[in-house]
Amino acid sequence: MMKKYHDICQKAVQQALKLGATDAQCNINLSSDKSLSVYKGESEGLEQRNELGATVTCYIGQKVGTFSVSDLSEASVDMAVNSALAFAQISPENPYEGLLDKNEVQNPTTADVQALDLLDNTNMTPDELYQGALAVEQAVYSHNGIISTRGCGLSQSRSTSIGYASNGVSYQDTASVFSASVEAIAADSKNKVTDYYHDSKRHLSDLEDLADIGHQAALKTVAKLNIVKMPFSGKLPVVLSPEIAGSLLLSKLAGCISGDAVFNQGSFVKKESLGQKLFGDNIQLVDNRTMVRGLGSSAMSGSGIIGPEQVAFVEDGVLQNLTYNVVTGRKLGLCPKHGRPKMYNAHFKPGKQTVVDLVSNVQKGLYVTDVMGHGFKPSRGDMSFTIGGYVIENGIITDDYVLEATLSGNLIEMLNNTTFAQDLKFKYGSNSPTALVEGVSIS
Repeated sequence: MMKKYHDICQKAVQQALKLGATDAQCNINLSSDKSLSVYKGESEGLEQRNELGATVTCYIGQKVGTFSVSDLSEASVDMAVNSALAFAQISPENPYEGLLDKNEVQNPTTADVQALDLLDNTNMTPDELYQGALAVEQAVYSHNGIISTRGCGLSQSRSTSIGYASNGVSYQDTASVFSASVEAIAADSKNKVTDYYHDSKRHLSDLEDLADIGHQAALKTVAKLNIVKMPFSGKLPVVLSPEIAGSLLLSKLAGCISGDAVFNQGSFVKKESLGQKLFGDNIQLVDNRTMVRGLGSSAMSGSGIIGPEQVAFVEDGVLQNLTYNVVTGRKLGLCPKHGRPKMYNAHFKPGKQTVVDLVSNVQKGLYVTDVMGHGFKPSRGDMSFTIGGYVIENGIITDDYVLEATLSGNLIEMLNNTTFAQDLKFKYGSNSPTALVEGVSIS
């Protein structure tokens, strides 16, 4: 079957060249998703979706056109080729466009792809999905204070990508993801709160115990019922949970060191920032493209670029690399074969302290577990978010939950005043340990 799709890509490229394109590429993507959710023990129905499509890109010199179709019939692929070529003919020239030079192309081997172990061929039956979702929900309801759930379900997906280009690029890979999630709702005589828990893995056998997922969601939710007003304000230390540190620090930084953002002057980072010390000595941002069973892993890092397995984007506070693809690399005057278009399994390197030791240094502060809103300005690094979390007093995280407070700060300053704990876990595509950030404005 994979050979059939590869042949379609190759034929489309050959047809485009025959019709006058100077270069061409064709990519085919297939995906299948299956999920089932439950509510109070009853199935809410099995959902299944299958998608496939082809995208053809044609180049005439440095003019480019792209067209996509949602089926792989010969007529549709022919239409994609002709339409992409027609668009290229009327497109203005772009001095940066074009495929990677043939001499720089590297393709992953079958062994490279298989070594990542991204595919689990398990095909869950509807009853297995139902029983799994039911196990999550039953665990949630076993806790006092829980009154309902939302989105309690189990899912599996499989995606396949095949590509071929006239510069010699040729690849194919298939990956799977299994996920379980639930949002729990708790209430008492005064308050009603929600929280959630989820887990995703490439292999079903690696997924967290389904009952534990339900228990975690319930415990997180019930704990938030003890709501208090923020007892203090001003410049305070905050301790960010791993999820929030990943969201507020890592994800925001990743966006700012995007080559596109730098080229478009949409980030506080400039090309000249490369090699400069922007952050604290303990800030180490590393990306591992080839992590076995990693949620973001890939056998290649770009359009014909294998690239290094690991890249240090920030080392000892010094900005070492940007993310960029072939075209953006040309715009910035950076070597395309040294770049990677995104981060795959990025993480901040952990520190040496336990979370308990990290928190013990905080006399008055907040352990942040929730963030709401979109309050980040990458051009300056300024941020302002509504947050929720637990009061820290005398070095201990209390049971008092603050439902709403405002965190204001600057990403550059925050990353110059951050200390990481040693509790790094690779749970998501991007991961962070617990982080202590000094001197953040809380109101």
